[in-house]
Amino acid sequence: MEKTLDVIIIGAGSAGLAASREVQKRTENFLLINDGPYGTTCARVGCMPSKALIEAANAFHRRHSFDAFGIRGGAALSIDVP
Repeated sequence: MEKTLDVIIIGAGSAGLAASREVQKRTENFLLINDGPYGTTCARVGCMPSKALIEAANAFHRRHSFDAFGIRGGAALSIDVP
């Protein structure tokens, strides 16, 4: 079976996904080739998830200053970590 494509995108990282969004505005006749999960390592399992965890830990640590702002109950907060 032969098929003629308008565009072939190699890789589904940041650039490949951005290219895919633009191509889809112009044609449905394209192919996205990727050998793993879509998205960048940073966004999926690297720096972004770790930054979210760090920020959550910082927010939890700041619960000790709630009383200064009239917020009660900060000492009773807990974290459910899987």
